Amino acid sequence: MYKKSCLIIALMLILSLSLSACGTRGELPEQAVTNALNAVKNVDKETMQKYFGAENSFWDSDSGADGLIKDEENLKLLFNKLTYKVISATSENDTATVKTEITNMDLAAVMAEFFQQSMSLAFSNAF
Repeated sequence: MYKKSCLIIALMLILSLSLSACGTRGELPEQAVTNALNAVKNVDKETMQKYFGAENSFWDSDSGADGLIKDEENLKLLFNKLTYKVISATSENDTATVKTEITNMDLAAVMAEFFQQSMSLAFSNAF
């Protein structure tokens, strides 16, 4: 009788542990894209690093690596108009594809102004 009850308890423990391992393994691909884009829009560096990694950063990291943008206020200005819409998501084995429509401000005007100011600054420093 003692052996049967121990065996039943052991089987129940093994089944409960194995069933708990069959639960969700994290976030869905759509949720991961939403979280990553929200982090970019809100300039949440820790969350962006979680999704994109430190080697793909566009900010000046604390580790001394050169980023593209050193001022957090400029990042906020760059991404404050960011909007996105998840269109579809497919998963196959360990690969997920999420089709997303992303819109932001028209950077052509920003780049034209930046180029004009940088050229005038370069010429004034040259002479």
